[in-house]
Amino acid sequence: MRNPALPGSTVTLVTTADVLPSAPTGRLARALHERVGVVAAQGALDFTAAERVLYALDESGSEDGGPVVLDLREVTGADSDALVLLHAGLSRLAREGRRAAVVDPGDRLGPPDLLRERTGQDLPRFGSREEAAEQCARVLAGPG
Repeated sequence: MRNPALPGSTVTLVTTADVLPSAPTGRLARALHERVGVVAAQGALDFTAAERVLYALDESGSEDGGPVVLDLREVTGADSDALVLLHAGLSRLAREGRRAAVVDPGDRLGPPDLLRERTGQDLPRFGSREEAAEQCARVLAGPG
């Protein structure tokens, strides 16, 4: 008799972009990346797993409520309850003035039209967390 292996953690990374391998070394650029939260998830998302992801998003980044990157590359699927919860959470972040960027090459959050309808925003999607973090840092830096 063998016990089945325990499933892996849903949230695999909660950090700031300044610790990513691609983070810049310059002082100003690094300080901007320090304000960008990064959360990565894996596996199949149900309601409980989506709650964990949203909690991690709330806890990520700087205290001033900087932008956040949600990396879903390793997510294998999301049921309808998880999607409703994730959409509502991303909408709440936007209402609080916190920008989000999504790494979602598999369109796990749904097509852009559905995402716009449910979150009230056009969430930028990227192919890697490094690209998303860089864009968030550029937004923080402002024009110029």
